[in-house]
Amino acid sequence: MAAWESLFQGTQPTQKLLSAWARGLSLNTATPADLLPHLLDRSSYAVYRPMAAEVVDAMPAHPDWKRRASVAELQPNIT
Repeated sequence: MAAWESLFQGTQPTQKLLSAWARGLSLNTATPADLLPHLLDRSSYAVYRPMAAEVVDAMPAHPDWKRRASVAELQPNIT
């Protein structure tokens, strides 16, 4: 945890770096499932991983219609 927090001390990461981290986390199978919905705004790769049904069911409220459409199209756990 201390190593992760040390990344945010000093100079702040650029938006490009934050997006790269989000893409990497989205593709990493060890990324916790509860983190995936938070990555949706920064990484389009997050939508390709199966998310919990309650997360998928909450996505119709997302403000970006493209995000809503991609979740509806790609998620296997949609009800």
